[in-house]
Amino acid sequence: MYSIVRMILVIVLVFILFKVIHIKTKKKVLMISLFGLVFYIAIMCTPIENLFISFDTPTEALSYYDPFVGKVIDTVEGNETCMIITQKDVNESGVSYVKKSVDGYKVLSPIHFPYSVKSKLDGHGSIKIFRVFGTSDYYLEGNCISDSGTINKVSDSLNSDIKVILVYDFNKNNVNLKDYLIFGYLNNYENSYSLMIDNTVIEFE
Repeated sequence: MYSIVRMILVIVLVFILFKVIHIKTKKKVLMISLFGLVFYIAIMCTPIENLFISFDTPTEALSYYDPFVGKVIDTVEGNETCMIITQKDVNESGVSYVKKSVDGYKVLSPIHFPYSVKSKLDGHGSIKIFRVFGTSDYYLEGNCISDSGTINKVSDSLNSDIKVILVYDFNKNNVNLKDYLIFGYLNNYENSYSLMIDNTVIEFE
C-alpha cells in the first residue's frame, strides 16, 4: 500500500502538470518526467502517513509498508522502534523494523535504516549488532548453524532478552545441521559486549 499510494500521487501530479502546462516541446516533457521521478523518490523516503495514521500493532504497520514481506513469526520491542521477524518460506527468514509512538506504531522511514556496528563471522554463522539510524536502539541479529543438536540457552552481558528460532534443518555430508536465527533488543548497549550460546562465549570488542 505504501508504494501504491505514492505511485498514484505521482501519476496524478504529472497528469495535472501536463494539463496546466501546455506541453509543446520534448524538453518540457523530459523536465516534467524528471520532476515526477524526483518527487517519487522524495515521498518514498518520507512516510507522510505518520502525521495522521497510527497502527495498533507492529504487524499492521509492516503490512501497510510491505504486504509481501511474509508471515510474522515474532516481534521485539525496542525503545523507539520494533524489530519484526518474518518468514516467507521454510528456509528463508527476514528482519524488518517499524517506528514506535505514544499512540501506536508507524512506518519507519527508509532513511532510518539499520546499520551494522559490530559483527562476528566464523564457520558456524554470522552475528551482527545493528543500530537503527536516527535512534538509540541497538539490536542483535544473526544465524548460527549447529551440528551438535538443539541450542538450549542464549544470553548476553547486558541481561537482554535474546531469542532463538529454528529456521530450518538440513543434511550436509551425512551430518544433520540446524540453522538458528538469534535476535533481540540490547539493553543499554556498550562498546564491550559478549554473547553466550550454550557454553560458547562470543566477544564483540
